[in-house]
Amino acid sequence: MKTIVREPVITSPFGVVRTLPDGRQDIHMGIDFISKTNDRTVFCVAQGFVAYDFDDYCAIRRYEKPNTGGNMVIITCVIGGKTFHFRYLHLERNNVVKGQVVPDGMPIGVYGDVGYSFGAHVHLDVFTADWSGKVNPLELIPLLKGV
Repeated sequence: MKTIVREPVITSPFGVVRTLPDGRQDIHMGIDFISKTNDRTVFCVAQGFVAYDFDDYCAIRRYEKPNTGGNMVIITCVIGGKTFHFRYLHLERNNVVKGQVVPDGMPIGVYGDVGYSFGAHVHLDVFTADWSGKVNPLELIPLLKGV
């Protein structure tokens, strides 16, 4: 399957410069997706294991770390012999737990308007094995390029 949501639409691509509501600018080092349907289910895009699941989101502290990403899941995957960490942010609910093996296409959560967010979406970013750099998810999951 290798699609992050049903009928995906990219609402903020990788690498664009954004102006935040407080006037700061940053480079968006991930991709934001919504679904054309009303289904907010988030699917695993690459087989791996759940390295981290944060499901203690506190709406009162929405703009304070670690709550800025809402609930999140990090899935560690091996692609082409290299290890990557896929981080799924702005989840209302996680459906997986740390240590769980997840195949691609498995539902892992439901996205929402949680964390430092301005509308319901799921943010996907990918880190290298040593967490030192980010990679454009579209470079790793060719089937996502059609969205």
